[in-house]
Amino acid sequence: PRRLILVRARDPTSLLRAALEGARCPALAAVVIGVWGRPKVLDLTATRRLSLAAQISRVSLLVVRAGAEPEPSAAETRWSVQSMPSVALEANAPGRPAFSVRLLRSRSGASPQAYFVEWDRATRSFVERPPLSGGVVPLSADRPAAAAAAAADVAVLRRAG
Repeated sequence: PRRLILVRARDPTSLLRAALEGARCPALAAVVIGVWGRPKVLDLTATRRLSLAAQISRVSLLVVRAGAEPEPSAAETRWSVQSMPSVALEANAPGRPAFSVRLLRSRSGASPQAYFVEWDRATRSFVERPPLSGGVVPLSADRPAAAAAAAADVAVLRRAG
């Protein structure tokens, strides 16, 4: 905590100004910006400035946008993080916090991927979520949902070939 600098800005413009100063400072390990929604000042030009400053200083820069839809930015990667139900521990105790982390876009050409992780308090790190126990039961052929799914698969094959 003694190495953490916390800045609480009055408005999105002040936040971006502080973030840009932080991104230009090579003494920092990372700059994390948290904004809600879609502030007008966080446009493509602003994200490009932040990205260039971080590249020059080699500071990791994370922009966390809660409650917003994806939009154009100069980010190297775009991720989506969502909470997931935790797996109960013994005696039905609450399990470790679980998350679905999806790589949506990467400028390096990496293909979209999904990761399912849990936060391990003991090691203070994320661990891969174990697979669900038990097998998955297939849909019965005599049920309407299975018939509709099979018809949709056939329709896709007809359009494709």
